[in-house]
Amino acid sequence: MSKAMAASFLFLFCDLMSVAPVLANEVFHDPVITIAADPWCPYNCAPEDDQPGYLVEIAKEVYSKHGYQVRYLLMPWKRALESSLHGQIDAAIAAAPTNAPGHYFGKYAVGSDETVIVKRLGQRFSYVDVSSLEGLRIGRIASYNYDLNGPIDSFLDASMTTTTVTDEEPLCILFDMLRRDRIDMFLENKLVVLHALNQPRYQNLGEMVATGVSTPIYFAFQPTSRGRRLAILMDDGLVDLRKTGRLAEILNKYGLKDWGMENENIQNTSAKYSPDLKYQHVKP
Repeated sequence: MSKAMAASFLFLFCDLMSVAPVLANEVFHDPVITIAADPWCPYNCAPEDDQPGYLVEIAKEVYSKHGYQVRYLLMPWKRALESSLHGQIDAAIAAAPTNAPGHYFGKYAVGSDETVIVKRLGQRFSYVDVSSLEGLRIGRIASYNYDLNGPIDSFLDASMTTTTVTDEEPLCILFDMLRRDRIDMFLENKLVVLHALNQPRYQNLGEMVATGVSTPIYFAFQPTSRGRRLAILMDDGLVDLRKTGRLAEILNKYGLKDWGMENENIQNTSAKYSPDLKYQHVKP
């Protein structure tokens, strides 16, 4: 999860009247920031864990310096996107602009999403392009994009053998379906799969095949003045965390390295976005 642009930043203006209830002054100054997603560890893990996910830790680190508290919730991905779009929460965690139109996004990515195919151990399969998926029963997660609405997403949308999962723990369901031979394989994020395969309940249940697809991910903020401010604070906070070395410390706890800034700027990415997409990349 999927769960990441044009040659220049697109600054489109949403019709904020559709979310008028969340624009009340007291909401703008609410000291509690609510972020949510389905489990996608190591990006966002169990809220009660000592390691709730590196993006959750980044959010707490960044916003605490401005007097905010961060509340992190688990919910199905589709619901998280709808809730942030309508101002019921402040942001959905680890989204791509193509699967979260209408939101505010910061200038800098908060990670990368490398799509892999998970198959059973020993299963003979190699991936060349989407034609490699023909005739196979593929599992996917509702509202996930796997290649920015590219060939893979188009294939999954059109295929009669695609199974779509909607749940607070979709990865668990997909692994179970793979084990029970109800699907042949499924698509997921590389880091998420690596983390899962290191857990006792998922060991020896599958192995990964690369697709060559990797895209930047962001917090998808509600399309309000509050959301815009939070996006700007996140950008500034990421710069500060890198400069002080604190970002490396957080990532090290999860066995991760900095995804780097070389491809974070929207105008430097190879992904292409239609000008009619209603999202906004914010800069001060």
